[in-house]
Amino acid sequence: MLDIEQHSGVSVLRLQHGKVNALDLELLHAITAALGEIDERAAVVITGTGTAFCAGVDLRRVVAGGPPYLQEFLPALTAAFLAVFDHPGPVLAAINGHAIAGGCVLAAACDVRVMSQGTIGLA
Repeated sequence: MLDIEQHSGVSVLRLQHGKVNALDLELLHAITAALGEIDERAAVVITGTGTAFCAGVDLRRVVAGGPPYLQEFLPALTAAFLAVFDHPGPVLAAINGHAIAGGCVLAAACDVRVMSQGTIGLA
């Protein structure tokens, strides 16, 4: 779901969740937990796998879970974005592919963004 590597004082968080790294409750909790465990002075790189950095919110899970899922999901979404945005050390989004909707917001929460391919944007 989330692979964490250490390289010379830099923590690399690689999203490895399904085909397009869609944001669901489990991935959001993993992002928040990982950033909570990383040294606050450490640099962080967030990247994806495959053809997508992150394709945004997993809408199928939202529809299937209905209001009870959303009541848990929305605070988790906020917490994950804030964990990235508030990390005291530098956070870089290495956008390896599509960053759509919530994926774009995740990238925007980082201090620096670099993109090698794909599409980025909000509806």
